[in-house]
Amino acid sequence: MINCPCRNKSAKENLLDWRKMISKNKKIQFKEGGAVIRFKSKMDLENPAIRDFPLARINDTKHVRQGNKYRVWPLMNLAVAVDDIEMKITHLIRGLDHYDNSKKQEMIFKTLGKKYPISRFTGLYDFKDLELSTSKMRQAIENGEYKGWDDVKLPTIAALMKMGYKQSAFYGIAVRSGLTEKNKSLTKEEYFQLLDYFNKQKDIEI
Repeated sequence: MINCPCRNKSAKENLLDWRKMISKNKKIQFKEGGAVIRFKSKMDLENPAIRDFPLARINDTKHVRQGNKYRVWPLMNLAVAVDDIEMKITHLIRGLDHYDNSKKQEMIFKTLGKKYPISRFTGLYDFKDLELSTSKMRQAIENGEYKGWDDVKLPTIAALMKMGYKQSAFYGIAVRSGLTEKNKSLTKEEYFQLLDYFNKQKDIEI
């Protein structure tokens, strides 16, 4: 709850700093980590996660599509808010773990004079004995333990579809769960029992 020294800079000063952020001139530019763009909220907000949260940062890593054309990139909350505005999104369903992010995006909408979509949250599944870490899967694939992301020994969507599970099976599980903010626990056996059940159903429409 202590103000950053930069918090009370004038618009003119901020504009000069912005030019240093995007500059390609190494003599005057801010380096990575040297500056960020923040949303100026209030420092006395009860939730510290939404106090002056960052919107964009400097990243000089070569982009796979844009190369080094840009230096400043939007962070998730700014990118998502802009996408939702441009796509005229009216309803949002998010995992409960994105509650704070939803509040941040609502603040961005309000600042831009836009109506925030109807927002609902759903609880998460806690798989007791199913490894879902993509970083661990990637490492195992690179080590030759699996043939690829669609290896049927993995629990990925690509692998499950390769095994014959239809899109409607996953839809059936989602409908069964309903829109509740309670988290749920599932074992691997219970998960595949549900998948098998809904995979056989013919009256599930997507």
